[in-house]
Amino acid sequence: MNVCIQCLANTKCIKEYILDVNLWKSHLNVYNAMSRKGELIEGFAELVREMWMSAESSVKPYKFKETVGRFKEEFRGRQQQDAQEFLTFLIDGLHEDTNLVLEKPYMDLSDAVNKTMEDAADKCWSFNLLRNWSVFSFMFTGLLGSELACKNCYHHSWSFEPFMSLSLPTHVLCVDTCLLYTSD
Repeated sequence: MNVCIQCLANTKCIKEYILDVNLWKSHLNVYNAMSRKGELIEGFAELVREMWMSAESSVKPYKFKETVGRFKEEFRGRQQQDAQEFLTFLIDGLHEDTNLVLEKPYMDLSDAVNKTMEDAADKCWSFNLLRNWSVFSFMFTGLLGSELACKNCYHHSWSFEPFMSLSLPTHVLCVDTCLLYTSD
């Protein structure tokens, strides 16, 4: 939990957004059925304000951890948790608390599959924006594309899916190489 909070709180655009209380409060959407009724962003904002504006050299996130635990049982208590799961939960929760879309339309992307790659991506992105409109979705959403190709007629089709978190495998060689270039 700590590493995720530290990363988000030290990301300039997130820090500036959260510290501007009038801005994020103007984006608060308590009517979104998928939101935490503003409680998650309220708790996160309080924690970030304390981190950046307190005279204390350290901050104890007990209150925020309690808030998170109310919404996601896995994060209750003091057991070690998966950082990616927490980060995914937190970003999605912050997004849904500030998602300005009041009514999310159904998305039928079936007709986008057989268009050009660019058309399929554009249609998927346009549909995504009809359902997701927040500072967090603009910062963290990407499109994952896949291509199917027929070996007989050489016809290609593409499909895309929005994501806010993408798991990628890391190989030992890659990690060793990264560490080689970051050590003094």
